[in-house]
Amino acid sequence: MLLCKDCHKLIDDNEDYYDAETLRQWKQEHEDRIEVLTSISPETPRSTILRMQVNIGDRVIGIPDEAMFNAMFSQKSPKFPFDKKGITITEINFDRTADEVHWQKFAEAKIKNKIDRYLEEGLDGRVVKHLSIFSIGPIPLLMYLGKCLGDTIQSDIYQVNRDINDTNKSWSWKAKEIKPLQIKIECPKAEKEENVVLVISLSDFIEEDKYDNFIQNGFAVYKMFVENPSVHLIQSPLHIEEFSKPFRELLNLIQKNHGKNCNIYLLPAVSVSIAVQIGRALLPTKDPNIFACEIQQPDKIFKKVLKLN
Repeated sequence: MLLCKDCHKLIDDNEDYYDAETLRQWKQEHEDRIEVLTSISPETPRSTILRMQVNIGDRVIGIPDEAMFNAMFSQKSPKFPFDKKGITITEINFDRTADEVHWQKFAEAKIKNKIDRYLEEGLDGRVVKHLSIFSIGPIPLLMYLGKCLGDTIQSDIYQVNRDINDTNKSWSWKAKEIKPLQIKIECPKAEKEENVVLVISLSDFIEEDKYDNFIQNGFAVYKMFVENPSVHLIQSPLHIEEFSKPFRELLNLIQKNHGKNCNIYLLPAVSVSIAVQIGRALLPTKDPNIFACEIQQPDKIFKKVLKLN
């Protein structure tokens, strides 16, 4: 491994810290990085980065440039970013305990207006043809982001992997054999209520006491879930596809059972990638009223916070 004179001495004098395994790992990572960069040709598909970062409580989780680039390069079909700028939506002072009016105004002003402008006018004179989506924030806002994007522009959705220690690789999908999600759906029997609750529990369990404030008024309850929900459940773009089809089919079934004027309230425990995909799966000219809910303090129950369509 080629080093300068000073670094050679530093490593030789600290063998316990700079052991052979560490040095080999550094060498391999560098070789992998150079292989990716030198393999990029003018024909390599390009993508516009969309980065959305909204504070959760008092924390804003950053999305490093290198983590995004690594994620895009490590795809089965690698993408090359047009530039480091891309489309950026950042907010550090969002109050998720605020009322529904505040949520709606924020979503329209900070997300919808910006996305509409970029999709209509392009980016620096270029039409946006493909998006690489990196987002962190309250789940209802991520759903709203997906709704604003729709499914007409080809997109790759990424999410942070909490069990990867290397921050530069934390947004890369895991390269290993992926097990199917085995999503289950539970529907009410012969209920024709106008108001419908759709519980989506993939990353955590959602107990009935968290949404019984909805069903007290005679709501029909549909459920979409896995037996063992986990924050590590979604590990591949294939998992997003596996979720999207039955979710869209369930929305169609709900409208068939409850009519075009029904109201659907989404109660999610999902990852950021699934939240964005939920929004992208909505059909603005077909679907009834759909609202996003989230658990709010101090009651720790679901409350309606945002109208998605």
